[in-house]
Amino acid sequence: MRTLPFIIAALPVLFAGCGREERIAPPNLVTLEVREISSNSARSGGHVYGDGNREITRAGIVWSASPGPTIDINSGLTEEKPGLGTFQSYMTGLDYRVRYFVRAYAVNSEGIAYGEEVSFTTACEDITVSHSAGDVAPESSTVTYQTVKSSLSGEPRCWIVQNLGASRPASSPTDDSPEAAGWYWQFNNKRGYLVTGTLPEQAPEWMTGIEEDSDWLPAGDPCALLLGHGWRLPTGEEWETVHREDGWNSSTHAFESELRVHAAGLLDPDDGMLTGRGVYGAYWTGSQHNDTYGKYLYFYGGSSTMFHYAFSRYTKSSGMTLRCVSERLY
Repeated sequence: MRTLPFIIAALPVLFAGCGREERIAPPNLVTLEVREISSNSARSGGHVYGDGNREITRAGIVWSASPGPTIDINSGLTEEKPGLGTFQSYMTGLDYRVRYFVRAYAVNSEGIAYGEEVSFTTACEDITVSHSAGDVAPESSTVTYQTVKSSLSGEPRCWIVQNLGASRPASSPTDDSPEAAGWYWQFNNKRGYLVTGTLPEQAPEWMTGIEEDSDWLPAGDPCALLLGHGWRLPTGEEWETVHREDGWNSSTHAFESELRVHAAGLLDPDDGMLTGRGVYGAYWTGSQHNDTYGKYLYFYGGSSTMFHYAFSRYTKSSGMTLRCVSERLY
């Protein structure tokens, strides 16, 4: 019986050299959600929860406009203080309206490890344009167009939130100022009309009885001609989707939407006289209904009703306001 304490006391010594062998491997980490997204920057990062039993020598994030960025192939990368735990990194110098792919990375002597890939799209960017009076713009002006990212049309695109030619967005659903109204166009005609009184100013002779079996041709699209490549008129289907999916039923509802559409009125198809500014709105699409009528968005706040089809009084000869949408999805 005296030998038992000796045996028990010796057990720790016997097993002291039998511990588990350390597992050596690359680090373990995850990629953080992307936040603070602007038109040219965003914030992400990573969380390193395992160092693989080797010192971490590098850590950060990599990003690219193509999937699978690495520390060797990327559009940019950061290097943060290495070690276990959470780090944050800022991506700068990004292009606007572009989808980027991001991965966190960490390096030790055993290799490089990446967190799962996440993606995001940079925000829309306001556009400053110097318009010169000519075949498209009716006056020379410098305008900063505010934009918004919206999926109301069924796909994520950028929209301008003021009328083409307007020096500022509307301040209310019934804003009747020329500054908010912008310019007016007849269907499939690239020349805009400026109206500060009751009739267009410095404009060619008003065209009546326009009849042509055509949608708005891309070569004469004022959005592309004035804002540049990548912008266009919305299609009839896109405006119809906006109207239906967002449930517009009044000029107030239209104005309170992401697109901030307001009652800018229209020009009479017979003589070009301004009518209804501050009362109702009429916005062309790039789609025709037939050779006499173009498809357009029409709303009248007094009756809390919105129309979205050819309206017998307003033919292709009518002058209506325009909104522009990005060709590119983001």
